[in-house]
Amino acid sequence: MELIFSPIALGYPSFMGPGVPRDRVAIMRRAFDQTMQDPEFIGLAGQQTLAHDPATGEALQAIVSRMYAMPAPVVEKARGLIPSY
Repeated sequence: MELIFSPIALGYPSFMGPGVPRDRVAIMRRAFDQTMQDPEFIGLAGQQTLAHDPATGEALQAIVSRMYAMPAPVVEKARGLIPSY
C-alpha cells in the first residue's frame, strides 16, 4: 500500500540533481521550510484556495528511500494493481 500511495504522499516535490553538496541541500531545505511557515505565503496560498500541507525534505527523502528499497516482487505486484494510462 505504501508503494502505491507514495505519489500522493509526495505531492509536488522539488528535486535537485545528483552530486549537490549536502550543505547546499540543507540550505535549500531550510529555505523551503521557512517559506512554508511564512504568514504572507500562507495567506496568498489561502487566497488561491491552494492546499497547504507541506512536508520536510527529510520526510520526502525517507519516502523515496523506502520506495527504492521495496523488494522486486512487491514492485511487480504493485504494477499489476495500478492502471496504466
